Amino acid sequence: MTTGTGACPRCGATPVSLDGALPWCAGCDWNLDTYDARRQAPEFGWSCIDRRTHRLAARLTRQQYAALAGRSLQSAGPGLTGLLVTGISVLLLLGVAGLAVAGVWLLFAYPFPNLAVVGGVALIALAVALRPRFGRIDRDLEVLTEQEAPELHALVREVASAVGAAMPHVIGVDGDINAYATAVGLRRRRVLGLGLPLWGALDGPARVALLGRTPRCSPPTRRPACGTGCSARGPGRIRPSRSPRTGPRGSTPSWRGTTSGRAGR
Repeated sequence: MTTGTGACPRCGATPVSLDGALPWCAGCDWNLDTYDARRQAPEFGWSCIDRRTHRLAARLTRQQYAALAGRSLQSAGPGLTGLLVTGISVLLLLGVAGLAVAGVWLLFAYPFPNLAVVGGVALIALAVALRPRFGRIDRDLEVLTEQEAPELHALVREVASAVGAAMPHVIGVDGDINAYATAVGLRRRRVLGLGLPLWGALDGPARVALLGRTPRCSPPTRRPACGTGCSARGPGRIRPSRSPRTGPRGSTPSWRGTTSGRAGR
């Protein structure tokens, strides 16, 4: 981080910048939400629309922060949005099941050969394409057992208890600049994935904040209908682009034994 020149027009503090980005004020957040076309990839391709959506996203982020800043860490329940998402997911699953039933009915309702058979096969194929994907553990995720990383598991358990989240069944690391929580398999086993580059760049309090936020931002871990319903759209997951690995697959010794990343160290 570099210190800029001049003074903030809002509070008079000295602006700062990071890696050549537009300067902003660390005291009052002046200029922090300004759209920087040089560093941000276009969303829609038109600069006027990208600027407006960027300002809208920044305003919504500030409003959400203000709403959450003074709220208890304990979950307040699904709320209206959660119930709406659950209802849409259930309808989506029922729709996929209806396609399969209609396809099977068309296959046997009319004598063969018949054009209805073509429609039945098409409906079954569509139902198969839209079927829920229960997912599996990422093959790039190196699973760490509690015996291998006892302090990491203890930290995750402590943070999960504090924020009212369920303890993950599986904790692992990979080479992504990312962290995510998801649920996989028919039994919906909870998985917490931590990217080593991201974890290594954070200090103790930031690691605790990351652990407290990640499990609570993963709807599939709380509502199976939402997870399977959304997975019917396709097997992909929204994740940042993969970064080059920092070393060979086995080069994660700092997570082993007693050096597994206790936040205070």
